[in-house]
Amino acid sequence: ATDIAVLLGLSGEEPELIDVSQINSIVEQIKGSESVVLKGKRKVALASDDVKFNREFLSFHANGMTFRGFSNHKEVSTETFYSIGGGFVVQENQQLKKESLEKKNFPFPIERAKKLEEYCESTGKNISEIVWENELELRSEIEINTELKRIW
Repeated sequence: ATDIAVLLGLSGEEPELIDVSQINSIVEQIKGSESVVLKGKRKVALASDDVKFNREFLSFHANGMTFRGFSNHKEVSTETFYSIGGGFVVQENQQLKKESLEKKNFPFPIERAKKLEEYCESTGKNISEIVWENELELRSEIEINTELKRIW
């Protein structure tokens, strides 16, 4: 699914706005032409084996992705993004620094699903309640609701 999401994102599609019935045809068009039109503006070559998965975790957050652009076999662009939960995606060095997350006093620190399950059992709260309380350490209720409405 990640490789398809990458292809759709490169072609300028927005997860909240894409007509899901068009996903397969967009992906097939990209694969068939071995190219993608970046944000609907610039056509660049993109063979099916150009999207590579590196199984190593990035230092800031385990759920991260680095995009590297090449021209004439030379790297010309690099951008790293992190999915930090709740549908929130941040660009490296854009909004959150590793130090800022480490300094947060999350009421329910979670590194593994098992820990989340333990919190639910011990507090009687469901997953969404636990996650909501942690999210409030990162942003205001208004910010969370605004972003949730955007992605919903």
